Amino acid sequence: MPATQHKPTRYPGELGLSAALARPVRRAYWKLRRGETTDRWVEVNRLGLRWRVDLSGYIGQQIVKWGIFEKTTTRLLCDLIEPGMHVLDVGANIGYYSALFARAVGPTGRVWAFEPVQQFRHSIRWHLDTNHLNERVSILDYGLSDTASTRDILLGDTSATFHAASSSESSPNTEAVDLKRLDDVCDDLGISRIDLIKTDIDGHE
Repeated sequence: MPATQHKPTRYPGELGLSAALARPVRRAYWKLRRGETTDRWVEVNRLGLRWRVDLSGYIGQQIVKWGIFEKTTTRLLCDLIEPGMHVLDVGANIGYYSALFARAVGPTGRVWAFEPVQQFRHSIRWHLDTNHLNERVSILDYGLSDTASTRDILLGDTSATFHAASSSESSPNTEAVDLKRLDDVCDDLGISRIDLIKTDIDGHE
């Protein structure tokens, strides 16, 4: 008998915008590209969840255009996570993975979203509240490192980094952020079990 072929999880709206939704979103995107508007934000239903995304950023563009961000990674992680799991989202950004993880772990699971940058924590909270997932996620206002410290992080509109800006770039905004050791966090919060860690911290892994 032939081997059973694994079929990845799919969610409503994964394969692109409906015709009714595509037209206004596409108009908004091209108005932004042509400089005819400064309104970068749109709300869309993708992957069975409601998203509020910035069309000037890569994550927002991918969610709007393709209905999914990092398709292979998203499918892999959503297939790995099971109800009741304890999951860490390190470098949560706008909460894309945090929201998907929260749905996957169900009411008996738990997600801890680490995001030291304030503007991104606002987006995480919006996505969790809007999709009624906030009770499954703890949003933590610090990052993880091998030592506890406070550092300045360079801020962009849709990303942040500890890498120094090149001399050709304009002087970026900065924000002082706290970093903690994972062992200390687990002790402080009483995290006794971790089933999966997703880490996306701009090359500082």
